[in-house]
Formats: sequence, structure tokens, C-alpha cells
Amino acid sequence: MRKELWQEDGFVQLFFFRILRGIAAGTLVVAFPYFVLSSFPHGELLLGIFYAVGTVASAGAGFIVGAWFDRRPTRILTLIVVSLLAFGLLMLAVLPHNFAIVLIASALAGVAATGSMAGGGSGGIAAPIQGALVAHLIPDEQRTETYAFLTFIAGFGAAAGVGLSGIVATEPLFLLGVAASFLSLIPIVLLPQKAFLPMPVPINEESRAALRNFSVTGILNGFSQGLAIPFLIPFLILRFHAPEASLSFAAATSSIIGSFALLTAPWFDRHFGLVKSMILTRGASIAALLGIVFMPSYPAALALFIIFPSLRVAALPVQQRAITNIAGEGNTGTVLGANQGTRLISAAGGSALAGVLFDHALVIFPFLGYALIAGSNLALYKKFFGAR
Repeated sequence: MRKELWQEDGFVQLFFFRILRGIAAGTLVVAFPYFVLSSFPHGELLLGIFYAVGTVASAGAGFIVGAWFDRRPTRILTLIVVSLLAFGLLMLAVLPHNFAIVLIASALAGVAATGSMAGGGSGGIAAPIQGALVAHLIPDEQRTETYAFLTFIAGFGAAAGVGLSGIVATEPLFLLGVAASFLSLIPIVLLPQKAFLPMPVPINEESRAALRNFSVTGILNGFSQGLAIPFLIPFLILRFHAPEASLSFAAATSSIIGSFALLTAPWFDRHFGLVKSMILTRGASIAALLGIVFMPSYPAALALFIIFPSLRVAALPVQQRAITNIAGEGNTGTVLGANQGTRLISAAGGSALAGVLFDHALVIFPFLGYALIAGSNLALYKKFFGAR
């Protein structure tokens, strides 16, 4: 990474914020599904409901706070939104384990967004604001690299949180997540004031059309993601009786590999652009997922599980840069919130459906649905954004 990026005002604060946020989110990745499956009868069905509630909350509230941030980008708003993950984790750690408590905690923490995949995202409701802060602080020519590196470092934080789940009991683990989440408020307090200056930018009709197309692909991507990704760990638990320590190590390793894969995003952007980058990486991820599902050997399935996230996320910073450039800096929170909203609402439906299918022992079908829908979505990327 170029040293000039470290000299950008506010980048260091974003760096430490994403590390701490990643640690907090990582405590949910393996521990939350084990927690639900061990605490409730029909845990597979309830896990789908909790994931669905987490995604719907992230979708609706994320859009509202993203649009609000574009119009009134205040530090107080950012601190409140960032704190929600800590309060959700705190509820899981100290309150009774009943359905209502876990449901509310899932909404606050955005469990499907923060905990469905190590390194895949630690934003939840705060994700649109996180993207908008980058747009406010970092010049256009450095944004792909910035999105890639910040997600990279968040993946390392997530790996640490996941690794702890193999050696720390559930409630103390969630308390460690609470501490990391509250510590992440300190870098936000120290951000320069220019991160919170309004930057109104109109969106022309061509940009609106492109953003609508991103919403369409986001809906399909979200539904396929909701079907499969939150249920990879439960699938390995149910099919292979995978021990928690083994899965914790594998998830932490996958987070590290996925984090390094993100650093290839600037190279993909320069050599292939948006569409070819998405087709190459997401196409390979479809093959890896099918390999996990049909592999008869646990070690082989676990190996594919480790590399799968890196294939899914490698081109994500390229997509984030494209959306930000089309929207303009002053509309980034709104557009990222809308894009996240459409993706996560459809993901909620996918997670709920997958929970029902798992509860009826139809555990293969969500993953077959993922492959079919994700493959169709790549064809739409080619149709909508072929020139990019």
C-alpha cells in the first residue's frame, strides 16, 4: 500500500476503527450459531429468523442513517450508530437467553451482516456511514485501495474475534466484543471535522439508472447470500459434527486469507474493471461453494470453506468504488444505504427460507439456490455494466 494513503487526514483513525470493529464482529461469527443451536429447540429455524431480523434491521436503519448522514453528517449520529453493535452484544452476554432478548440483540448487532462470514463485513447498520466517511476523507483515485485495505484490516480484527471463540466461553467472549466495540468509538471521536461536512452532489439520470441496476443485482446477490452464507457453519456442524474449535480455527484462517485477497482489488480494478472482476471472483466462489456441499470428506470441505470468503470478497472494493463514483461524495451514505437495504432485505428472505429448509432437513437446497441465482446475477452484471 502506498505510504501517501497514511498521510491522508483521518485515514489512521479509520484504520483503528475498522480493526476494533472487526474484532467485535468476529466474536459473533462462530459463537452466535453455536449459541442459538445450543440454547433453543428448533435452533436451525430460529437461527434463520434471527439472521433475518438482523438483516432487515441493518437494511432499514442503514438506509435511514445513511441518508441522514448525507444531509446532516454529525459526529454524534456516527457514535450512536456505531454503538449499536456493542449494545446487541451486551444483551447476548448478560440478559436471559429467551427469544425476545435474542431477537432484539440480533436487530441491534445486525448479526447476519456482522457475523455471517469472517471478514465479509463488519458494518451492519453503520456500513453506509463507514463508506461515506471514506468518500468524505479520501480522494477518488485512492478509494479502491482504501476500501480494500480497510476491509483487509477489519478481516484481521474479525480473525482475532473468531479465534477467541475457540478458547473463550460464549458470554465472556461477547463481553470482549462489547469492549472492542466501545473502544472503536475513540477513533470516531478523533476524526477530523472535514469527515462531517455536508457535500451535496446532484445525481443525473444516467447515474440514477446505473444505481437502479446496482439495486437489482444487489437484490439477487442478497437473496443468494442469505440462502447460503449464514448457514455454511451450521451445515458443517450438522453434516460433519464439526467441533467448535476446528471451525473457529478454519473461520479465522479464512478471514486472514480473505483479507489478503482484498488487497488484490486494485489490481483487478486496473486490469479487468468492474464486470470482469466480478465474473472471475464470484464465478470461482460458486464452484467452491458447490464443492463444500458435495465434498464427502470433512478436511476437503473445510479447505474449500477456508478459501470461499476470499473469492466472494476479492472484488468488493471495486464495486464499492464504482458505486461511490457514480453517486458522488455527497450522496454516498444514501446510495450505499439503499444498495445495502435492497441486498439485505432480500438476504433476510433468503435466510428465513434457508432456516425453514434446514429445519425440514433439506440442507442441500439453499446452496443449490445460491449457485443458480448467483450465476444468473453475473449475467446481469455483464448486461448492465458491460462497459465498466
